[in-house]
Amino acid sequence: MSKKENYANEHRHRAIIGFDENGIPRVLKPVEGHTHTHTDEDGHEYEHSHEEAFTEDYIKAVSAYRKTFPSKQEVLENTPDPAVREMMLRMEQLGIDTTFDRFDKQQPQCAFGMTGVCCKICNMGPCKVTPKSPKGICGADADLIVARNLLRSAAAGVAQHGMHGREIILNLKWAAQGKLKARCFRTTVVTTSDSARLPGAEHIGYDHHHSNIKETKEIAQKIIERAIESYESRKGIPVFIPQYEVDAEVGFSFEYLSKYYGSMQPLADALKSGTIRGIVNLVGCNNPRVTYEKAIIDVADVLLRNNILILTNGCASFPLLKMGYCQTSELAYSKCGDSLRKFLEKDNMPPVMHVGECIDNTRSSAIFGAIAALHGKDLKDMPYAFSSPEWSNEKGINAALGFRLHGLNSYHCVEAPIHGSPKTVEFLKESTRKTLGSVMYVDVDPKSLGEKIVEDIKEKRRKLSWVE
Repeated sequence: MSKKENYANEHRHRAIIGFDENGIPRVLKPVEGHTHTHTDEDGHEYEHSHEEAFTEDYIKAVSAYRKTFPSKQEVLENTPDPAVREMMLRMEQLGIDTTFDRFDKQQPQCAFGMTGVCCKICNMGPCKVTPKSPKGICGADADLIVARNLLRSAAAGVAQHGMHGREIILNLKWAAQGKLKARCFRTTVVTTSDSARLPGAEHIGYDHHHSNIKETKEIAQKIIERAIESYESRKGIPVFIPQYEVDAEVGFSFEYLSKYYGSMQPLADALKSGTIRGIVNLVGCNNPRVTYEKAIIDVADVLLRNNILILTNGCASFPLLKMGYCQTSELAYSKCGDSLRKFLEKDNMPPVMHVGECIDNTRSSAIFGAIAALHGKDLKDMPYAFSSPEWSNEKGINAALGFRLHGLNSYHCVEAPIHGSPKTVEFLKESTRKTLGSVMYVDVDPKSLGEKIVEDIKEKRRKLSWVE
């Protein structure tokens, strides 16, 4: 660090990146120019930077970051859902390995992969960046390799749901054909489109020309009745389902809230007055680098206690649904600060509003946009935030960047594979503050992350002169 500080004092031309006690890269000094010019003894000018000094630091940072990863035993002891614990133990009894078993066996994970400085794009590689080999065979340095890997990952994320759709179609087809073990559970496959009939499936739906479109309700009723019959026939089949049930309210959207409240004005007024301090879109998948589903719950607890309303969708919504946060009950309201509780309780609304699956972030965007429009403000100026505490896959970075483009900070408990590139770290965590009005913030402690979100929302309210 002292070496980098000396560089900063001498040249003041590059972002200075430091690592906290958990190995998370922080921008200590924003960039003023990545390279600068020197003149050699022969009078020739050349460009120069100190990025190579960074290579030695990120390996130490990864070592610190790894120490924050939980083991399977720690997940069993600390994951908030008892049904998850029961299922994990049952799978262990049956000799079925899980993500947590495989994660333990992979430790220590490759430092080069974790930092994004390995590349296997072409057949000259794979290459890795080290102090002795600061560039790949093609000439790409750490910054290019990390940024390129991140960009390719984002591109894959865009296509991810198309892949999911294909897998669903194939599984339905194979189940209908009896190629999958679903038959042992007496699974019934039903098709509804005449052009999508499957061998072995039952067809209850529209004809080829959709001439019976008026019979939609009757068709839906038949499908429901067939599902009930199929469920009855499956009784007695040996399956293990933890015996827990929970009530939850789902299906929130801009359209529903507008209809329920008469307009979005009551929400807008509550936000300005401080009755609702802020609104956070809490989403994302799960990652074994943090305790399963606990990071999401811990962040939610901090936000609700500070009178911040939560929107949720996708995998992050599951623990919130299962643990009672999406209810209109004493259990749910007891987690809220006083003003948020009073506002929600009088209208019988849950403190966490479930807006759909993972691609339904657009519904949260619509809610954010509608309230901002009533105040005549840009989204970036509103007391909003985006958080995916446990994100793990390619589309996760896209969701974060999508809200970042709106000017909303993104908050995470899992670091992206960017440790190896000071320029990429600086771009995501500092320079977009000027271009987009938003940055990426990472803290492996979910409670600390939640407090940071609250702190930043308070600052946005201060700039709006919205007193509480």
